[in-house]
Amino acid sequence: MKKPLILFFFFTILFQFTSCKDEVVPPPATLTFASKVTVVSEDEGLVLITLNLDKAAYRDIVIDFTIKGSAQLTTDYETTATATILEGTTSGDLSITLIDDTEFEFDQDLIDLAGILGETLEISLARITGNALPSENSEEISHLLVIRENDEVEKSLTIDLSWDSGDGTPGDVDMDLIIFFIDPEDGPIFLAASTSIGTGFEKITIATPAPDGLYGLAIRYYEGISDNVTFTAKFTSEKGTLPGGLTEATRIGVYTQANLNGEENKPVQIVQTFEKKGSDYTAVSDITIPTSGSRGKGLWGQAPASAYRK
Repeated sequence: MKKPLILFFFFTILFQFTSCKDEVVPPPATLTFASKVTVVSEDEGLVLITLNLDKAAYRDIVIDFTIKGSAQLTTDYETTATATILEGTTSGDLSITLIDDTEFEFDQDLIDLAGILGETLEISLARITGNALPSENSEEISHLLVIRENDEVEKSLTIDLSWDSGDGTPGDVDMDLIIFFIDPEDGPIFLAASTSIGTGFEKITIATPAPDGLYGLAIRYYEGISDNVTFTAKFTSEKGTLPGGLTEATRIGVYTQANLNGEENKPVQIVQTFEKKGSDYTAVSDITIPTSGSRGKGLWGQAPASAYRK
């Protein structure tokens, strides 16, 4: 009476073993990021970076990521740097939680490329565990997260540059106004070139959240045939004060043809410095005139090509 029962269990086990042995694993799915760039505000909180498969996942797929950039882990964001695409589904998310701090932070490369104040995270695939392979298209397997700075930006200081070619008019002279932050360790770091431009003036503005420290101005005689060009850098405090509790200060310099410097993309002489402390400016130097060109001994700054000609 027991033999049929024993045979039943034997054939059941044999069938299960044969089924597992003959199970067909499908070809790997192709893994991509759903988009190339995500732009969010610093106060966004939870950010989901989506990944897609070109077909449903065979078993769970776990993806690990390499993350680098100007935003810092534990200071600007938190993440496990891991995502899971569940069996039978075609997408999953990398979770990044942004930390909304009160410190004004920016990535200079981001300003140069996109005109955005903020920081970035460059996200790329590090390891895939499961039945999937990364896309062969390199543009589909990396993602840029742009985190916009959300702290208040208020005008703090305006600098106006004007000039006289000797006859009471700007004449044929063209000048440039370029600003640098002078880092104690790295030296001059380009911040911006003037954005308000006229035939006889240049203007640039610094915002309140800009870091405290020493700043430098390059005042460049780009082109013209005039000699003894008298130029004036006028500082106007939009918030806070200038040295002596004033709200305006001017400094005057004179360039000759010896100071003509029309070579684009070359280092420029920083001819004037000022110091920022909170909303106040504690020092504004006189203008130093180079012996030749618009550069000479002293601090040099290098700006990107786009900063020279508008």
